[in-house]
Amino acid sequence: MDAFSVTRVLHELIGQRCENVENPHGSVLSIDIGPMGTRVGEENAKAHGWRHLTVLSPWRLETLDKILTVWNTPGGTEHPDLVVAVSRLIGLRVVNVESSPPAWDLTITWSSDIPLRVFADSTPQREDAWFILGTDGEEVAGVPNKERY
Repeated sequence: MDAFSVTRVLHELIGQRCENVENPHGSVLSIDIGPMGTRVGEENAKAHGWRHLTVLSPWRLETLDKILTVWNTPGGTEHPDLVVAVSRLIGLRVVNVESSPPAWDLTITWSSDIPLRVFADSTPQREDAWFILGTDGEEVAGVPNKERY
């Protein structure tokens, strides 16, 4: 996957609406962007946005004057603060997207001037910092290009 493809897919997010946000596990953030649907051949699968962004790295959601929530805020049914905070994205549109190699840190600015900042990292268990799957079969990922030392 080349940088041009990743950049193209990210820029296609501009103008699209957030349809759903979930915190399926730990610090993972899952965002459905654009019309909901399923991939061709997977019609019985759970519906996702035209672009489904999964964030695996540390992230922060903020406004111009305060932090709404961060990746290590306790979640789950006993601590709903994280889910409540990220649910603010539902209905907002992407107005700007910034990301570039080699780090692939990601900033998505939503209408109402709410940026989601992703601090891209990878681990020995996973290369991707974040990835996007599309109902049209599109697949791209932010993979930090770290020097091995």
